[in-house]
Amino acid sequence: MQEVIYILVSPEVNAYTQMTYISILSLKQTNPTWKVSLASDSRTISVLEQTKCLYLLDLVDNVIPFDINYKTASIGSRIIKTQLASKINRPFCFFDSDLIIRKPIKFNFEKGKSLAAALNHSRRNFKEQIFDRDLNILEQMGWQDIISPYINSGVLFFDGSTEASELSVKWHYYWRQTSSKTTQYADQPSLYKALSESPNILQILPNDLNAQIKSRLWFPAEEKDITGKSTLDHNAVIWHYYASLGDPEIITQYEYLLNKYPLIGIFPEKEIRKLINRKIPWRYHSLLDKRVVNATYKHPKIKGFYKLWLNNKKLAALKYLIYKYLYAIKVGKLS
Repeated sequence: MQEVIYILVSPEVNAYTQMTYISILSLKQTNPTWKVSLASDSRTISVLEQTKCLYLLDLVDNVIPFDINYKTASIGSRIIKTQLASKINRPFCFFDSDLIIRKPIKFNFEKGKSLAAALNHSRRNFKEQIFDRDLNILEQMGWQDIISPYINSGVLFFDGSTEASELSVKWHYYWRQTSSKTTQYADQPSLYKALSESPNILQILPNDLNAQIKSRLWFPAEEKDITGKSTLDHNAVIWHYYASLGDPEIITQYEYLLNKYPLIGIFPEKEIRKLINRKIPWRYHSLLDKRVVNATYKHPKIKGFYKLWLNNKKLAALKYLIYKYLYAIKVGKLS
């Protein structure tokens, strides 16, 4: 398996176009022999051509056209995503656009497995895998009592088998159901339901193939290397930024650069090389910043002072520290 398929549905050139461009370049720099395909619709392809964004099309080896109708780009991309493995009868890997591929990808399917994916939030604890939005969908659908690994759909390896195709058919069917009943368009709850009917075909990927780094905002680091640093940060093959959440806080270098170079084609390739070579994803621009980043590994989560500092709200971060100090004196924890 040496093909990655990206999906781009965007009636205008925007941040998603830029993220796709950056991710493909990172893949080509670290895995130059891999084939890259782009699944898209005619409107998006026309926009890329008319706005002279041909270099994005030139980056890919193959364009896979889908004839779809959609109200929003988010809906359109999920129409394609949930059907992809039922339309493509060969082994491939699907990648979300908000990924940086940092190292060569090494993966093999175990016997009898048709889909490989990482646990959501990069967490082993089942309750920590499902966040509120998805849980709300599961409860509305009556699927909340299913006990099965809750996987992240940002990196998916399909083996091209009949079982993979059948899973995709179910996934799309259940996604249509959830979209209609809940008017929410997240695709992971429907994949969860589809997999619950064929649990034996799932292979769990190691976290380094889909390191969902922002889970450290919500949960303590589960695994650390010999230096005490989170393996999500340091040893990952793929960093997954959750940029599609639309979080206005810019705490990673990736988000900082997306904000700095918002238009496709301006993003310098040297910055992509720097992203690949960075040992940590978090934003820092000075020795002091780096010391703060290193200090985060001594704490369970990235929050409070550390989150403010990484978001470049340094005055607010210092005020937070002063407030904590004064409060500690007030309650008698500091003399």
